[in-house]
Amino acid sequence: MINKENQAKIVLTLRHNIDVESDITLGISEIVSLCKITDNNDVRKLSSSIELIEELKTLSAPSKAIKLLTHNIRKKGVIGLIISNTNVICYEALIRLSAFTQDVYLVNEREISLTQQLVKKLSVVQSEPAEKMIAYGISLSSLLDYSTKMVFHRDKGLNANSLLNELINYLLYEKQPSKASYSIIKEAIAAKKTSLYLTHELHLYKGKFFPRMARSLINRFLPDGKGVVGDPFVGSGTALLEAALVGHQSIGVDVDPTSVLISSHKLTPASIDPDLILEVCSKINVAVYGNGNPDLFSSTGYTIDNWASFRINAPEPMRGRLIKRGKEEGYNLLGEIEDDSAKVLCLINQVPIHLQPLMRVCLSHALTKKLRLRFVGIGNGRFTIDVAKVRVLDLFVKKISHLVAISEVFYWLKSNGLLIPLPEVIKGSAKDFDALLSNRKVDLILTSPPYIPASSGREHYARARAIPLIFTGAATLEELDYLDEAFIGEMSAQVDTLHLEKSMPQHVRETLTFLRNDQQRLPKYLPTLNYYVDIEKVLHSTKKSLSDSGKALFVVGSSHTFYVHKTKEILHTVDAVSAMAELGEKAGLNVDEIIHIPLKKSGNLNARPRSTDDYSESVVVFRK
Repeated sequence: MINKENQAKIVLTLRHNIDVESDITLGISEIVSLCKITDNNDVRKLSSSIELIEELKTLSAPSKAIKLLTHNIRKKGVIGLIISNTNVICYEALIRLSAFTQDVYLVNEREISLTQQLVKKLSVVQSEPAEKMIAYGISLSSLLDYSTKMVFHRDKGLNANSLLNELINYLLYEKQPSKASYSIIKEAIAAKKTSLYLTHELHLYKGKFFPRMARSLINRFLPDGKGVVGDPFVGSGTALLEAALVGHQSIGVDVDPTSVLISSHKLTPASIDPDLILEVCSKINVAVYGNGNPDLFSSTGYTIDNWASFRINAPEPMRGRLIKRGKEEGYNLLGEIEDDSAKVLCLINQVPIHLQPLMRVCLSHALTKKLRLRFVGIGNGRFTIDVAKVRVLDLFVKKISHLVAISEVFYWLKSNGLLIPLPEVIKGSAKDFDALLSNRKVDLILTSPPYIPASSGREHYARARAIPLIFTGAATLEELDYLDEAFIGEMSAQVDTLHLEKSMPQHVRETLTFLRNDQQRLPKYLPTLNYYVDIEKVLHSTKKSLSDSGKALFVVGSSHTFYVHKTKEILHTVDAVSAMAELGEKAGLNVDEIIHIPLKKSGNLNARPRSTDDYSESVVVFRK
């Protein structure tokens, strides 16, 4: 509870790139939890820049503080908050932890003594006027967002570490950046899409968490910075990175070798000397393009002279499809991909051994971006391939250049006092989460299970990633068929579990009945039943792995719709939230609350029927 004797007041602005107004509710919940606010009257919303400026002037804010808090605010809706009866601890939590806070102003009747090195770096503390003590600063989440553009501009030769310092001096002290940095800093501050900071952009990955949502949920349910975060469907490791950035130990599990490869090395750049990455990147550029200064570093350079010895043949059916596609396009597409991959593997073999797994993640990213598979139909294995024009070798080199800047940002964070716990990643099934933890307990599970196969058409997942899996050594040919069977939510799951339908809860049975009685969708019936049987097992394992006061947050698509393709007539709507809640209760968990999160539509809205319908995710919050 806030100490009422300390009558501090805070004015904060919310991130300017919050697009959906419903996110404000999520943000306020996070802020209330971080600041331990118990009286709703202590929080007031600001809805205009005029109101914001008037409040700041009333609180004796200096011109630099007013300029900071008004430099880039939301164009409409709630733009900020006023928090009364608060203290310095709340200010530090907002600067250091909050996902939704942009800039913060604190006025206090007592001396302001900041305890965290990073918060001091991001703040200005003043004792004028004498009767009031003030502080104002930039949130870490904003700074990380700004760093995204710095990563993408690293090829211009500008050190991200230096750019961050220039940006802070510009925002807090109005010091003009250098001519070379100015345009990048201005672009970084104004950028709307900034969710790819640090290693969130390490590997192309479909369906990953929004970092801001993951962080805000961790802050809300573990606001004291203590506890272990677990993710049994770890995917690309978004939850693990966000947990680490706010100081939590974390454990991730996934059966997918690609997910294990990515998430295992999500924090690797945090422990690597940026100069070493720069040296590796320079040597690779010289070997591939002849660019750079081969004498810049004294050690021996790299070569791709013997690349042919690293060549790997693409597996079927991708091999045949790429040969066919290449003939249609008039060039040897398969040969280009196999040759480029061999050259990358040849280069990886020459980098320091502790960097090689991270380099393989970059190769996997390049292959995934080069070849995108989309399965069509109802479980018959048909798929289409989108082929990017850029070559695998070029995609790889571009990705490792990003690693230089990412490691520089991590270095800046650590040099300014941020402790970043390294996560633990285990290859295995979410159904065995508790067993894989070896009797350890987690305080918060934050995870997003696969969508039901009935709605997503997800099938032959391992086959879709066959080339990255084989070329990076993440899996063998023999493992591919097993992997299809091991994934939860696969259309290939055809285990006879018909006798279990009657034991399923109401909302699950409604969907199963629809599938069973629709001839066109009947092939999806058994995989969907198997999916729900597996999810129930995951929830049983979840209960066993939680600490006594722990919570489990399952993020699901709120609903899935079946419709007639031509007429768009709705045939059946899957209530995914109720289904998950009922399965959890069946597994012995209690539903604490359900948080609905509407999402903004993006991309080609005419890509499929009903693609313009409202879409949202929901967080089902369980406790033991």
